[in-house]
Amino acid sequence: MSNSYRKNPIIGVCSGSDKADKKIANCTLRAHVRDALAKGCEIIPVLKEVSSPWDFKKDGKMRINNKSKLMRK
Repeated sequence: MSNSYRKNPIIGVCSGSDKADKKIANCTLRAHVRDALAKGCEIIPVLKEVSSPWDFKKDGKMRINNKSKLMRK
């Protein structure tokens, strides 16, 4: 059986995933929307007003060498 290799030599820097940060951001958004609807506001907040991707743990992406062991899945 052959080995699997990445098709794009790009990986995230500093952290494995943004999943936990996105979960917290969406939970915060739902709480703000729930409060706005309870107060009777016609304008509800959007995700960019509540959180910022700059606050997440992952620090962007970087290109790696094609011959690196990181190209293996």
